[in-house]
Amino acid sequence: MRDGLRALLWIGILTTGAVILWRASLSLSAKAPFPIDHGERLAFGVTVTGIVAGLSCAMSYARPRLITWSPLDRRTFSQTASGAAAYAALAIPATATLAWIGLTDIGLTRSSETALTLAYLLLLVLLSEALPEELLFRGWIMQALEKDRSPWKPVLGQALVFSLFAWVVGAVSSVTDASFIACFGIVLGIVRAVTGTIWTSVGLHLAFITAQQSALPSWAIWGGDPHPPVQIIGLTILPFSIIVGILYGRVKPS
Repeated sequence: MRDGLRALLWIGILTTGAVILWRASLSLSAKAPFPIDHGERLAFGVTVTGIVAGLSCAMSYARPRLITWSPLDRRTFSQTASGAAAYAALAIPATATLAWIGLTDIGLTRSSETALTLAYLLLLVLLSEALPEELLFRGWIMQALEKDRSPWKPVLGQALVFSLFAWVVGAVSSVTDASFIACFGIVLGIVRAVTGTIWTSVGLHLAFITAQQSALPSWAIWGGDPHPPVQIIGLTILPFSIIVGILYGRVKPS
């Protein structure tokens, strides 16, 4: 009982601190954006990731055995890349199938700057979403919920906190948004639980959000006509369902 209360208190402190950090960073970045395209988002990402990653590194040095879910070693890049590649290996065939059966037409932007634009978007997604959110939710908060060694409590618990956090910081505007964020959190939690590291979930998070946002008018790297079947079915429902189906039985106590 005492350990459970301590874990809830720790989660409350982490979440409250994150809400304050996110809101303060949003305000700061709006007032002092970097003087480049999407400079406000870049300023937000640098601030949030700098603080979350900096505090995580400091705590890992102070207590080396505390953090086992985000070791920075030679496997970090390969684990991140494997998470991204696993998502791409499911989303690309799913999207291609939708085009093949005539549910949508896929168009790609042909430009000498496309690769640079995509690289910049990847950087923004990494700094503003994938890295800080995975450190916080699939890292610290999942760890706090693993104390009783229940295999699903950490997965579902962090997804609930993730959804509430998104609502508080203004990222939820409808029931559809809330259900998507909750499902996304569960998928990321399952990946983290099975692999034992946040880096695979960072890779999946990075690949998914980049795929979604690269079709937005502000980036226009590619697009579907109509786009909803691609966004909802090809990029989300089919890949996530397959990931959950493959990994569901492998979620074990930590």
